[in-house]
Amino acid sequence: MLKNLIISSNSLFIQIIEDSESKLLFNSVEYVFLFICIIIALLIMILIPAILCYFMIDNFFNIYKHKKEIDTSICTGDFSHNSEYTKYTCDKYLKSCSNFVKNLTGLAAWNIFSLAYIIIGFESFKTGLIEYFRFPFNVFNSLNTDAISNSIKGFSSNWSSMFTIIVLTFIFTLLGKYIGNTMGKERIKQRGLV
Repeated sequence: MLKNLIISSNSLFIQIIEDSESKLLFNSVEYVFLFICIIIALLIMILIPAILCYFMIDNFFNIYKHKKEIDTSICTGDFSHNSEYTKYTCDKYLKSCSNFVKNLTGLAAWNIFSLAYIIIGFESFKTGLIEYFRFPFNVFNSLNTDAISNSIKGFSSNWSSMFTIIVLTFIFTLLGKYIGNTMGKERIKQRGLV
């Protein structure tokens, strides 16, 4: 009887140890997952304006390059209007126009909605501007193993505002792509290349 009691108490003790280890493992996996998600979200928030600006400038130079090619080679009569080269150049021009306006409207939307958030969300413009740019660093500083969910909850209004800015930027970027494509088609029609 004593032997059975010792074995059953040992198995109960082992079960308790295994449960606490599995809980610790689960909490560690949960923490790592949340940490990675937060880091990715913060990087997206930080990098969106820089990426939009870079590609906007790149597409501006591509528009200039393809417009120059259309003006000097295609519209001077060196190529027939139905050639593959003409179609290829016009397609590149259309894509560059579409991407330029897409990135321009996305960047404008990001700036306008960020400015609206800074003006509306804080008591003064200066405080809002400081808190807006300090937000990612405050989140980084608040992350620790004991309170990662508290780090998320502590900045919930900032998270929701930044997420709204990202969604609105994405919507205006898609709208800009449509507008840019339409503008490019109109310019090609004016040249008589369609």
